[in-house]
Amino acid sequence: SQPALVYSVDWFMYPQKLCYVFIPIFIIFFYLPFFRRLNLTTAYEYLEYRFNYPIRLYGSAQFILYQLVRTSLVLYLPSIALSTITGLNIYVCILSMGVLSTFYTVMGGIEAVVWTDVIQAIVLILGAIITLIIIPFYIDGGVTGLIQTCIADYKFRMLYFDSDISDMRNTWVMLIGSTFGALVYYSSDQAIVQRYFTTPDEKSAAKSLYLNAILVFPITFILYAVGSALYVYYKSNPAALSLGMQNDAIYPLFITQKIPIGLA
Repeated sequence: SQPALVYSVDWFMYPQKLCYVFIPIFIIFFYLPFFRRLNLTTAYEYLEYRFNYPIRLYGSAQFILYQLVRTSLVLYLPSIALSTITGLNIYVCILSMGVLSTFYTVMGGIEAVVWTDVIQAIVLILGAIITLIIIPFYIDGGVTGLIQTCIADYKFRMLYFDSDISDMRNTWVMLIGSTFGALVYYSSDQAIVQRYFTTPDEKSAAKSLYLNAILVFPITFILYAVGSALYVYYKSNPAALSLGMQNDAIYPLFITQKIPIGLA
């Protein structure tokens, strides 16, 4: 979805990643010691300690409802990719991934989740790097031509301080909203908090958060660069686009068209 966003707009979301640098550091000093010393299993156990059991149930129920909506989106977006690449019906893709994910999570627990995250990260970044290597071969002027086209079409623009606050690209609105969103995500979202408890000690958990803060900019840069490269490629080859296609399918479309079979 991130390359698709850059393909259709520009890099306006890139400054948002600032909050994903300083919020994890904030968590290390103020939240992480608290979670670890209470020896919690979930973020919502604290609600029972601080208030009572019904409040804990309320917090847990809200998280589950949120995850039901979020997981629907998380299953839908990769299903667009899988359907585009394989030709399978999108509902078959959603059902298959849902059953598979539920199976390995139930059988392997948090350890299975962590290891699939590792594999997923490797595949994601290597795939993006391979794409960035391949695309310039299909563009006039190669890398230089790609960069010049993006500059000419303002596809690298990041800052919108002058835009109206109702505009989703407004930099101040985006930074403030993303900061609070990241704080909620890293401090109370069980999907993240549970990872703090998988490490042997507080120092190891802190190291993972520092690593997250270090990697967020370069990894996002790679994914956004893919979006810009896709824009230039399809601007040069408009006949390769599929009419009526969703933006989120643009990267899978390129994979099916230009990435060698097997590697794709």
